[in-house]
Amino acid sequence: MIVRYTLSRGDVARGYFYGWRYSGTFRMQMLLVAGGLAAFSLVSAWLQRRSLDASDLASGAVWAGGVLVLMPALLALVAKTEERVLEVAPEGISTTIGRRRGRIPWSKIAFVRDAGPFVLIGGRNIKAFLVPARAFADARMREQFVLEARAWASGRAS
Repeated sequence: MIVRYTLSRGDVARGYFYGWRYSGTFRMQMLLVAGGLAAFSLVSAWLQRRSLDASDLASGAVWAGGVLVLMPALLALVAKTEERVLEVAPEGISTTIGRRRGRIPWSKIAFVRDAGPFVLIGGRNIKAFLVPARAFADARMREQFVLEARAWASGRAS
């Protein structure tokens, strides 16, 4: 099945919050990013002084919290807003954005979620597809898209 759509920067920022709400995988990935940044901050402080104090812990927490709070804005700034063509098929996902093309096998997809105004397809590598409801001609097409993508992602379809 093929869908065509564009995403606004606001769609991308909203998609971040839908990812938090609907995907445990996405939440875990974001927490790992934040935790990694906090750990980097602490290791840097320790390497400089060979000790840590409360201000180092506070700094690590600020970095972790900051990345979580600022991530929607960062994602919106780097968002590709050209028309997208997304095809889901038994062998995986094919995507075209402007002149860029890519293929992702289902083995690299962590989840497919119907999240109200969006369908979220999340990769195991923190990348995700955000497909707005307007990409589908009607609710039946959207439902078929989600069912097929879930079946292929889980390996239940051939």
